[in-house]
Amino acid sequence: MNYKFLLLSVFFVFMSISSNAQCLDCSDDANVITYNGNGTFTASTAQAYFWEICEGDATIVGSNTLRTITVNCNSTGPFKVKVTRFTNGNCIESCEAYRCSNGVIDPINIVTQLPRIYCIGYNPVVPYDVNSNGKLQYAFVNSVTTVLPPSGITYTWYFKFRDGQLLVLNGQNPQFRELCPQNPVMTFGLIVTNGIETRRYLSSYVSNRIPSQYSIPGFLITDIFPVCSLFGERCGMPLNLDLNMESVKIILDGEQEVIKFLNLDKDEDYSFKLYDLSGNSIINETKFYDNINVNRLNNGIYLYNLIDSKGNVIRGKLIKD
Repeated sequence: MNYKFLLLSVFFVFMSISSNAQCLDCSDDANVITYNGNGTFTASTAQAYFWEICEGDATIVGSNTLRTITVNCNSTGPFKVKVTRFTNGNCIESCEAYRCSNGVIDPINIVTQLPRIYCIGYNPVVPYDVNSNGKLQYAFVNSVTTVLPPSGITYTWYFKFRDGQLLVLNGQNPQFRELCPQNPVMTFGLIVTNGIETRRYLSSYVSNRIPSQYSIPGFLITDIFPVCSLFGERCGMPLNLDLNMESVKIILDGEQEVIKFLNLDKDEDYSFKLYDLSGNSIINETKFYDNINVNRLNNGIYLYNLIDSKGNVIRGKLIKD
């Protein structure tokens, strides 16, 4: 039997067994999926394809393993179309959301995709603006550069202060005042939505060391997310890690091409995230013990976050050369 045919056959069998018809992250940043009109969709070139309707009331007409497929939407509302492409030994998933208007796919009113967020934070406005109510701060996502959000995306920020006040602000980069060290922000969170999908991000400073009165309604421990800036440190709050995290060491062994984790707590659950300098997620692992293979990683500089189940974070930089 032709090796390529066997490989593709195994791929399709695998997809039919493992597919769970879910689109938790529906953001086709690479423009893999093209809507051609008349209900047809085309994917970028690959060796094999597997299409799904992962949310909403729509169906694929005919084969779902071709490069171009036809979709009928069956009602009024949003749906998501997902393609898994097989190319050079890799399975690459892409997804986009569309609206159905009276049984017709609307190519104009396409749902705005949620942005990819790698960290949340806030910094002082420069030049500094300080009065009796505190220092003027501004919130941001991913970096300190303020970029207008795409149309259709809404940002809602929540800041919980030491005195128990919960400040709710709208917009990607809202400004507020923080009185340091008398009344600092203890926790903060962000909700981003496009009207269909909603994601929550909670500052990773939250842990069992923070009393329950500083929790934010609607956010869960599973929403904990990396923070771009050491907000607490600037306001006189201690940011000491748990003793178990203080002893953890992370190194890149170039000879064995693995990231090694020393002194991890065997009874603790960790997540490890690696980013390139453009903020692209390279590795996102939750199932590992003492090393992660990086033999496919290109040479360069990478940033990482290691997070335990209590929200303690170790941040750092790795260089592969």
